[in-house]
Amino acid sequence: MFLIQCRCSSKVHILTRQEEVRQAALLMWKDHITLVVALYKAGKSNGTLYLDNGKSCDHKSGHFLYKKFLIKKQGPNSFTHSSSDGFAQTLKSTHQALRSSLTQYQ
Repeated sequence: MFLIQCRCSSKVHILTRQEEVRQAALLMWKDHITLVVALYKAGKSNGTLYLDNGKSCDHKSGHFLYKKFLIKKQGPNSFTHSSSDGFAQTLKSTHQALRSSLTQYQ
């Protein structure tokens, strides 16, 4: 199971994608999840991601993933992403398709 929440003063779109098509949700637990974030004109967005195994009550004893994230536009083709674990990276060398999709929301 996963839940995406976005907290922003303006409308921001956050889409989740899983590339593999499965017959049941439980079969997707090892599949990669792609988050596609469309930034507001101010050039930033934040949100949270929650994941658990979707079948047990293990989340009650702390077996889940909860991440906060923030993405900010730094320049024409530069974005910074940071998450709750302190990870931060600059997306200057991001693939051209991602850069163009991010810059269309400037």
